[in-house]
Amino acid sequence: MTDAGAQAGHDAAAAALAELQRRFVAQLPSRLGSIETLFGQLSPQRWNPADAEALHRVVHSLSGTAGIFGMPTLSDAARLAEQPLTELVRGPGAGGVPSESAWQHVGEGLRRLVTLARTLLGQVTPDITPVEAPLGSDARPCILLVETDVAQADRLRQGLSDAGYRVRVLSDVAGLREALAAPGAVPPAAVVLDTVFPENDPVGAALVQELRLGLHGRIPVVLALTDDNLPVRLAASRAGISRTLTRPLDAGRLANLLDALTGRQPVQPYRVLLVDDDPLLLQAQASVLRAAGMEVHSLSQPLQTLHELDRFKPDVLLLDVYMPDASGPELAAALRERDAYLHLPVLFLSAETDPTQQLLALNLGGDDFLVKPVRPDHLVAAVSARARRARQNSALRERLQTTLYEREREHLALDHHAIVSIADRRGTLIYANDLFCQVSGYSREELLGQHCRILRTHQQPGGFARDIWREVTSGRVWHGEICCQRKCGSPYWVKTTITPFLNAEGVPYQYIVIQTDISHMKAAEAVLRASESRLNFLVSSSPVAIYTRKATAPYAAVYVSPNVTQLMGLRPEDLTGDGQLGASQVHPEDRARVAAELPWVVEQGSHLSEYRLRRGDGSYRWVHDQRRLVRDAAGEPVEIIGYWLDITERKNVEHELSLLNQELEQRVAQQTQTVIESERFARATLDALSARVVILDGQGVVLAANRAWTEFGDPALVREGANYLASCDHACGTLSGDCHPVATGIRAVIRGDQKEFLHEYSVRQEADQHWFLCRVERFPGEGEVRVVVSHENITQMKLIERQHLRSQRLESLGTLAGGVAHDLNNALAPVLMGMGMLKEQYPEEARLFEMIQGSAQRGANMVRQLLTFAKGAEGERASLSPERMLRELESLMNGSFPKNIRLVVECAPDLPTVSGDATQLHQVLLNLCVNSRDAMPEGGTLTLTAAPVELDAAYARSIADARPGRYVALRVRDTGEGIPHELLDRIFDPFFTTKSPDKGTGLGLSTVLGIVKSHAGFVQVYSQPGQGTTFVVYLPAEDVRSGEAAVPVAPSEFRGQGETVLFVDDEAAVREVGRAVLERLNFHVVTATDGADGLLQVAQHRAHLRAIVTDLHMPRMDGLAFVRALRPMLPEVAVVVASGRMDEAMADEFRRLGVMRRLDKPYTEALLIRELNLLLAPAPVGGAGAPGQ
Repeated sequence: MTDAGAQAGHDAAAAALAELQRRFVAQLPSRLGSIETLFGQLSPQRWNPADAEALHRVVHSLSGTAGIFGMPTLSDAARLAEQPLTELVRGPGAGGVPSESAWQHVGEGLRRLVTLARTLLGQVTPDITPVEAPLGSDARPCILLVETDVAQADRLRQGLSDAGYRVRVLSDVAGLREALAAPGAVPPAAVVLDTVFPENDPVGAALVQELRLGLHGRIPVVLALTDDNLPVRLAASRAGISRTLTRPLDAGRLANLLDALTGRQPVQPYRVLLVDDDPLLLQAQASVLRAAGMEVHSLSQPLQTLHELDRFKPDVLLLDVYMPDASGPELAAALRERDAYLHLPVLFLSAETDPTQQLLALNLGGDDFLVKPVRPDHLVAAVSARARRARQNSALRERLQTTLYEREREHLALDHHAIVSIADRRGTLIYANDLFCQVSGYSREELLGQHCRILRTHQQPGGFARDIWREVTSGRVWHGEICCQRKCGSPYWVKTTITPFLNAEGVPYQYIVIQTDISHMKAAEAVLRASESRLNFLVSSSPVAIYTRKATAPYAAVYVSPNVTQLMGLRPEDLTGDGQLGASQVHPEDRARVAAELPWVVEQGSHLSEYRLRRGDGSYRWVHDQRRLVRDAAGEPVEIIGYWLDITERKNVEHELSLLNQELEQRVAQQTQTVIESERFARATLDALSARVVILDGQGVVLAANRAWTEFGDPALVREGANYLASCDHACGTLSGDCHPVATGIRAVIRGDQKEFLHEYSVRQEADQHWFLCRVERFPGEGEVRVVVSHENITQMKLIERQHLRSQRLESLGTLAGGVAHDLNNALAPVLMGMGMLKEQYPEEARLFEMIQGSAQRGANMVRQLLTFAKGAEGERASLSPERMLRELESLMNGSFPKNIRLVVECAPDLPTVSGDATQLHQVLLNLCVNSRDAMPEGGTLTLTAAPVELDAAYARSIADARPGRYVALRVRDTGEGIPHELLDRIFDPFFTTKSPDKGTGLGLSTVLGIVKSHAGFVQVYSQPGQGTTFVVYLPAEDVRSGEAAVPVAPSEFRGQGETVLFVDDEAAVREVGRAVLERLNFHVVTATDGADGLLQVAQHRAHLRAIVTDLHMPRMDGLAFVRALRPMLPEVAVVVASGRMDEAMADEFRRLGVMRRLDKPYTEALLIRELNLLLAPAPVGGAGAPGQ
């Protein structure tokens, strides 16, 4: 709006108000007459409450209108006259007849009012001036912006310009001073300060006061703050800052704030509805508000208010309080009952000065109370503030409603395309969409109220659900994949996002779960992994090496299959690193031809050739190279794929046969045909690895079949369209349906008599028996009958069952062998013990006795090995030289292992000895060497090494069965084919073997592990497929070097001095021979038949008892129970335990009981003398060792 237009509007408003003033003065006598008339009609004798209310309303109206129309003295007088009348109409006694004195008091006030009014009519000329018109919406006020950030200044300038402001950007405070102090400068509409002030004046108070900005002048100022806290805002307010905003400043929000500060009229004028029963007052207030640029609608009939609200849709409603038909508070209460007007600002405009009545009106729905008379500028300011806030609230509600609508539409779209559920803070489902129910198989009624664990499955690791719950209850969003369980029990996979909703304290109160079914992806991944596994197996076991190379020069290698190592003795990376894919390995005579053939492949699409390749060891092999070009969908070359087949043998045969006559050429052709048939047979064998599957209709006609099915029978009978049932009947030589189990089962399933049919049968192929499982199932659902017939090879399962039975037989044999060995020990013990005595008594027969003793000793050694097999029993331990063991094994293998295996033995100097059973440790090394020999059928290198190692505590904790200390490491390393990773964890299992039944039992490595553990050692294995295997046996080292190994010292002539020795054994022959031997050695011998009898003998001879020799396995009370009962009686007496077998736990308990010596049954007289010598002599020497050693 232009200045001229604004002035014209102001003059028109002033003229309208002057006319209203004149009319008010003209109507004033009539109002005074109405007051006199109404008062004259009332008295305590003629009291009428309605007339009293009408009188009150006229006086009350005059108190407001007189002040508005420039007669404040009259307004005050009317308010004084109204007070006693209000007491009668609205006071505690309202409705009753007033007293004579009260009514006289009212009359005195009214007479003073009328007299004053008539006096003023002749003395005062009322005057009223409208407010200045605001800036029009098309005005472009100037804003000074102090902004140090250039990019931010550009953004704010553009935003404020779009909002209708002219912006001048200043880079610092000095520029602001210059702009305001410039001669003839027009003051800006506002100043915006987005700069940093000194620490001692963070809000720029000195600058604001210096330039007389904000409250210090007429120019509003807006300050941008970094620290949005109350103390800073209070400091800014106290410094005179008009408004504060937080950095970074938003142009839209800043424009709204500037509109309020500059008083700029909005594009859409504020809409105001005025409701008052006084027409002059309505016109006067409407003129004031219109002069301020507002759109005003006046209403003098209160009952039409709601209708006008619906039609006019104002931003603010102004109500008089006292009106006929309906008061202002009553109207406010009525409209607040409608949701559409809950947020509409309601201002009461009344002459009511009673705070109680004002609060009552506000409580019924008002937002503010303006007391008449109201100054025009105050009225405009109050209405503008309420209208502006109403517009802001309305815009905010619209944005919220729009956002809510968008979210509802998003939720609807999400519901149609995702699995959505909501759980409360305890994890209980409170919402599930249709797709959730469809995928899970549960109805919504079954799900709601259930905990989300209803869908939990056991396919995921323990603690998985607990970790998710911990994550989301901490307020964080969780993403991942979850395996759930349908109602039917089947699993399904979902990609999941769980979002917690947090309350004001940051605690989750519910969780929304959005999921996508990825079961098909998981299934595809599983199929892909299985396919890759099969492909890797086929490639690794194939006799050809496969490669791919780029289709452009220089035709660089991309991939070479791992089995190229077997063909060329080179690693795949050795060839892929060669841009010419082995060009340097091609024989010089063939190199040019091979290089020239590669472009032919791209031109012709395929090519094959034969040439010589150099292996890693320098030798050459003939290969057949078949290449084919692969193109994309557009026909462009992508890559060249090919394979190498070793044809050296064929080439050698061809070379030799070329020297022969025509008769031998026929043999070459036959040999070539044999090779081709062999390749076809290999291909058929690979196809036969998968199950044979066929789909039949209700008559048994083949509808579809897989590739393996073509080998199942006559191709003419099993092809698609053939009748498979007829082929089954044909196979058994009759058309009867009952003669062939498969045909019978298929017909039963087709008829619906059975849901499923299973039948096992065996087929002898060449020399092997193969088992198959035929499964027949019917397609579910309505429609034509369809059945699926599959034949699955279950030969491996049958062989495993046989192996299990075999292991059970071996276990039973071991148990029987243990019992037999124990009895044989007892039988051989008297023989071995009595030989020394017999040789002394009959020296002339010494040679015969030596032969008998040697045979008995060999029998005892055989029994000891039998016990080792049966129960893991240990033989006699001695200090052994590791180097000597390896050299003895080297001598054995040099004469027995194949010549193509090179044997290397390396021993570190100054090796310590180990304590062990020589026979068992030889067996350990021999088992490992035999396995290495079998792993190198084509020859290789077998390396045996021995070296000392020191294991610290940290390393020992990382290895099962290992303890810190010094060890001797015995390594057996071969260059064989290696062990696949998936088999490493099973190689020590009893009866597990990869060899055929006639070449291995699966007991070798389990025996190795058992023996090494019994020697307090452990075993480690390292292997890579194609790179050989290394077994390392760790045995605890003794403190003696190999060269200083203790040599058993033959016992010197030892005789007793009459000491009492108790000999306990349940075998009478052993007792008698033991008595004879000990008495011959000058001992006093006491015998006992078992542990209980031994305790009686101890009680009788405890004063003289020096030593006890006791058997371990005895009836009633065995040797261990005997020693337990003995120790409280004789804690220091020497005890020797005689046993053919003793486990480690029992040996440990004997050591705890102080029994440190042991005799392995059967034992000789010399061993018995040695043990007694060790027990009764003061200085110990080497012996059989403590129990368990």
